[in-house]
Amino acid sequence: MTTVAAAMLGAEPGTRLVSVAVMSPAPGPYLYRVPDEITVLPEMGARVLVPLGGQPQVEGLILEVFAGKAADTVLLTSGLRPEALRNLGMMLSGPKLPADLLGMARFIADYYLAPHGEALRLLLPPSEHAQLVERVRLTEAGLQLAKKVDSLLLPPEVADIDSMTIELLRVLGSRRSPLHFVSIERVLGADSLPSRPRPEYRARLHELRRQHLVEIHCDVRVGSREREPKPPSAEHAMPSAPTDLVLTDEQDAALTTLLGALANAEQATPRRSGYHGFLLHGVTGSGKTEVYLRLIAEARQLGQTALVLVPEIALTPQLSARFSSRFPGSVAVLHSALSPGERASAWRKILRGEVAIALGPRSAVFAPLPNLGVIIVDEEHDTSFKQHEGVHYHGRDVALWRAQQAGAVAVLGSATPSLEALELSRRGKLTRLVLSRRATGIALPRVEIIDLKQHVKAVDSALLTAPLLTALQTTLDAGEQAILLLNRRGYAPFLLCQSCGHRIECPSCSVTLTLHKSRHCLLCHYCDHREPVPDCCPLCQQKSILPLGIGTEKLHEQLALRFPEARIERLDRDTSGSLTRVLSAMHRHEIDVLIGTQMLAKGHDFPGVTLVGVVLADTGMGLPDFRAGERTFQLLSQVAGRAGRASRAGRVLIQTYNPEHPAVHCAAQHDYQSFAEAELEARHVLSYPPSVRLGLLRIDGEDPYKVEQLAQELAAILKSEVSTAGDGMSLLGPAEAPLSRLKGRSRWQLLLRAKTVRTLHRLLRLALAHKVPAGLRVHADVDPGSTL
Repeated sequence: MTTVAAAMLGAEPGTRLVSVAVMSPAPGPYLYRVPDEITVLPEMGARVLVPLGGQPQVEGLILEVFAGKAADTVLLTSGLRPEALRNLGMMLSGPKLPADLLGMARFIADYYLAPHGEALRLLLPPSEHAQLVERVRLTEAGLQLAKKVDSLLLPPEVADIDSMTIELLRVLGSRRSPLHFVSIERVLGADSLPSRPRPEYRARLHELRRQHLVEIHCDVRVGSREREPKPPSAEHAMPSAPTDLVLTDEQDAALTTLLGALANAEQATPRRSGYHGFLLHGVTGSGKTEVYLRLIAEARQLGQTALVLVPEIALTPQLSARFSSRFPGSVAVLHSALSPGERASAWRKILRGEVAIALGPRSAVFAPLPNLGVIIVDEEHDTSFKQHEGVHYHGRDVALWRAQQAGAVAVLGSATPSLEALELSRRGKLTRLVLSRRATGIALPRVEIIDLKQHVKAVDSALLTAPLLTALQTTLDAGEQAILLLNRRGYAPFLLCQSCGHRIECPSCSVTLTLHKSRHCLLCHYCDHREPVPDCCPLCQQKSILPLGIGTEKLHEQLALRFPEARIERLDRDTSGSLTRVLSAMHRHEIDVLIGTQMLAKGHDFPGVTLVGVVLADTGMGLPDFRAGERTFQLLSQVAGRAGRASRAGRVLIQTYNPEHPAVHCAAQHDYQSFAEAELEARHVLSYPPSVRLGLLRIDGEDPYKVEQLAQELAAILKSEVSTAGDGMSLLGPAEAPLSRLKGRSRWQLLLRAKTVRTLHRLLRLALAHKVPAGLRVHADVDPGSTL
């Protein structure tokens, strides 16, 4: 840049600029000037507070730093003058994030069409975000008032002051240091001021600030105090991984291939070119975890780190115990059930390089591991890897991208691979490794299908058919364990009035309220609305309310009546607080029958279980979602795999009203290949993934009419583009979402299909650029996990 050009823009010789992405839905990034008070040039990845709009302090991350000629070039390109830029605020003391994580946030923002700041928020656990602590201090005018509280000394505009304000000013003026809002309330209480609600204190203080009688300041706290997780008690202890296992021929062949890829990646130049992705397709009980452990052990020998993703917190205790016993002191567990201090401790240990293996569900993909050598995604098919709120990223796909950037070996493991992963292996993007037999040599369990249409009386007894009851009794008599799957929590899905037919629904969502008998309430499983169980129908006032259907709570009650001597436990989201205790007790054979939802179907290894009963296989079969059949097949296959994993053969009973359904039939035959072939063909004919790419546009708002109107407007814009876009582009909708109302907001949606993601992105961005009226929201979901 010439001196003349710099002078024209008013650039100073020492101009320093930073590009900052704020951790909010604002688009960004934004350019700020580094003030002279900050003597050391900030680094990329540093965390800061910056002014944004009317907000004096917003947390952000520095993406780029420009000094000297680079700053001049940025100013010249943007046409901005230095004085037009706002100054960078406070530098936060938290650790700076590595460049590879910043790149991952940029990829997520670009691919999933999310604000950059929202993608950056994903990189930090909640415990690491800056917390602004408001404190108040009197100005000079206020301090003068504190000497003698007299309304005559007040400025004219507040001469008509009330007793509460006078008391506030007196208390503030008597203290030399700033006071927190809570402290003010405590002092006022001690001074016998009549009790007032907290919001009223805050409103009055902010009014005094507007009148320049007080100042409100913010202290910043970054991160939570580190706290080591407590070691599990004997009651919660999980079995460790045996170290003397002999690999089967298939395990050994798969491991040899993986170790070869790891060695090649270590020698690759540049390192990024060493990436290799694998699909480890192993039947339930085939020993996939042992392959993971030995692959990671080799990576550790090479000085590399490893990331292990699991679909549910329910799997974390078991895998954590196995990994920790094999790699003592080298494993950090990250999940939302940890306290803020425990999570902060684990995250910072990873960042400091004190541990080399990070394990956890979806969000653990953002663990700040350096020198990544191995990324494992266990049960890659599971729907919980897709984030359904905020930024709609998919943990499995982000993990593959991260492995590509790091030049690491990525392994997707599953007994029932997603059709997307299977298609990637067919296209050569993943190398498929097959484990077709169980590691113990025991055959896969025998599966029997029970047609519920032939057992009408079972409806009155929590769907406990005679064959299932007989099998349970035989299992209990043999001193063995059983698992019963019912993917529906609560006591009954809804209450029905027998007089007028009224069903009690959630006032905020278009679903019925579920009866939870133990809590004595009706509960919405979407928005958590709850209300007491009514004595009579709220519509006709008749006392003819009847609970219909069955959930895990009712099944537990009925089983306890049938088998009073049996030790029966329940595991679902309502009992997840006792997760580790129940799983540990199951391993110690202190539970005879374990009832649960899909949490039970994922990766658990209970050697004593010889019987699995699927009480109702139809719960997800009829959902208006193109993946309903695939998910039913995966759930049935996975839960069937819990039976007979040790020395005794297993048995599985599947109860259903649709015994001829392909998902049921193929699961009973342990026939993944036939199901996948038929489903892939159907998806191709109907133009659904993996043969095409999907983008879902969802419009929501409180006013149903405005929501529909905006959906129609977006559809009109997109239809004109779709007609000329080519690339197999098509548009479905607009239409009400299957769940048409959620948390008080009406929902409409449009579904876009295209051969390539580039075309999909272009049209989704076009829709997102449309002006959205106040009170409405438009979300884009790239590769949606569900169309509900």
